[in-house]
Amino acid sequence: MGNFMNNTNKYLKPQNYIRYFRNIIGEQLYLKPYKRKNQGVDNLIKNDTITIFASPRGGSTWLSNILMALPKTALIYEPLFRNLYPELQKLNFDWNQHIPQSDDWPEAYEFFRKLLNREIVNAKIYRRNRFRDLGGSELFIYKIVRGNLLLPWLVDRFNINPILLIRHPCSVVASQLNHPGWGWVNRFTNYYIPQGRGHDVWKPYVSIFKHIKYPEEVLAAEWSILNKYLIDHPYNNDKWLTIAYESMLLNPEKEIQRIFNRICQKIPKNIEQVIKDPVNTRDEQSEKLIRSGEQLTIWENRLTQIQIARILNIVGEFDIQFYNRDPFPDLSLVYPRQKY
Repeated sequence: MGNFMNNTNKYLKPQNYIRYFRNIIGEQLYLKPYKRKNQGVDNLIKNDTITIFASPRGGSTWLSNILMALPKTALIYEPLFRNLYPELQKLNFDWNQHIPQSDDWPEAYEFFRKLLNREIVNAKIYRRNRFRDLGGSELFIYKIVRGNLLLPWLVDRFNINPILLIRHPCSVVASQLNHPGWGWVNRFTNYYIPQGRGHDVWKPYVSIFKHIKYPEEVLAAEWSILNKYLIDHPYNNDKWLTIAYESMLLNPEKEIQRIFNRICQKIPKNIEQVIKDPVNTRDEQSEKLIRSGEQLTIWENRLTQIQIARILNIVGEFDIQFYNRDPFPDLSLVYPRQKY
């Protein structure tokens, strides 16, 4: 045991030992039996799946916490984080993989069939749940921040009840620049344009990518292509429900009603407290801002005026009109087929 602990210490901080052993024990006692049970049934015919699609740092954790207020609910957390899953590496998925709607890709279809049927089960994507409770779960929420370019292809093939959450590009970029996970952006030399399967969606914007020089421009370009593709799509606010983060902050009752009507669920009695309580944001500063109501415009203080101008200039080059210098979006463009 001593040698094991010494070897483990190379990879784990002391405070992570409990989590490590919890996952090992949980895999054996609960997750593997749960996976075997799902292999023998067809969960895809049930209307028990809700998917959240958003940009990274776009508020998806907050929205997933709100939906987790529903009873007997399980959260499948970031199943498209490429480096963690050999299934995605075999498919050669990019970080923001695109699959054209008409594309016949049997291997990708099989991956998502298994994922949505709960045949891909591990402690990484189920870690936000009590493993022992999974067998009694009746509603499954998939939180995905790397799947925007897959959404039209997915809704044509699976009953995933999707919600698209969008957030102001300056707010998203400011949060990314303030997060250690995006430290790489300060070392970039050229904008990375995917070259694999489905890369055609990037081609119309090559001229924009070529003159990008600054970290905030890199992130603004990524935000633009991921959100323009879906807001401009004829399925927008039809085959999926589109929610503006800013409207959730300012008009929570109206947006919550839209969400729960869409997923055919009763609004929990404690929903007001859940909305105000940013549990599991893992960001103490974000927690304070949500509680204080200052989250809407914090980017104006986190970014310089030059950075804001650069971000909005890139967004403008993508011909995006639903967000601009105003913190609140033009909902008539974000929510087509809905009167405001």
